[in-house]
Amino acid sequence: MTERRIQKWYDGRMRPAFPDPPQLSSVRVPWNGFLAERDPCLAGRADSIVWPNTELIMVTTGGVWVDYRAFGVGRQFFAGPGSVTIWPAAHESRSISWAPLDSRCGSTEIISMELDPCVLRLLTPEIDGRPVAMQPAVQDPVLAALLRLVEAEVQTGGATGRLYGESLCLALASRVFGRYAVAPPEERPSRIQLSVQQRERVRDHVHAGLDGDLRLLELARVSGLSMQHFTAAFRNTFGTTPHQYILRERIVQAKRLLVTRPLSIADVALTVGFGSQSHFTAAFRRAVGMTPRHYRAALQNQSERP
Repeated sequence: MTERRIQKWYDGRMRPAFPDPPQLSSVRVPWNGFLAERDPCLAGRADSIVWPNTELIMVTTGGVWVDYRAFGVGRQFFAGPGSVTIWPAAHESRSISWAPLDSRCGSTEIISMELDPCVLRLLTPEIDGRPVAMQPAVQDPVLAALLRLVEAEVQTGGATGRLYGESLCLALASRVFGRYAVAPPEERPSRIQLSVQQRERVRDHVHAGLDGDLRLLELARVSGLSMQHFTAAFRNTFGTTPHQYILRERIVQAKRLLVTRPLSIADVALTVGFGSQSHFTAAFRRAVGMTPRHYRAALQNQSERP
């Protein structure tokens, strides 16, 4: 079975950029997010490339020279480490060629992410259909950091959970369309807050689902808001992101279970929605300052003192 790849129209033929399988792919990560890949960059050329969907390409190591024609004008640019090139949906480049730096300088690797319009409609219906301008090798530290976080999450197989992955994809989409859209957004949802009823519904849904894989889309539906408006309203209401809030609630519940229930550490991890004991232990240590085992032992020692 051939796995899904990021593809474009090369000289009228739809295919991936490189023939070999990617070094890393998000195709098996369990989230409603965008497809991301990491590849070594090989030299190539085409008479025409058409992007079916908006694509982000970040150079992680090395660099790439790009020479192409668009709208009858020849252009050249160099994409160095950390730069992100944005190719908009339906953009066509003609007589295009690309060449990584001399191999003696080290290999050139890229991270590509395709902004699927179906996922965009789920995450941010407000920006669906809004065009972005082609951006050659922009230096955008926020965009680059988000792509790196996506890469790290894909490397773990999505161990942090769907909510975190979807939040990263939402942040990426908001950054791209908020900063590089041809037309600025008409409405900025940065000051909205959840009503009392919305807060209660979201809290109840979170507490009822701590043992499962909570999703950003579900929380937005519970609140009755779009995902973009929901994340802004949630942060303005609770002072934190949905992912951080849920992580905090899971740690609070885990602390209760470690004291009141004779469960193993692994069972506590599963009960509060962590995918593995190692992920739970790392998150618990960051939040509490000690491992779950040491936390339980410390409280037991206190209770045994006369």
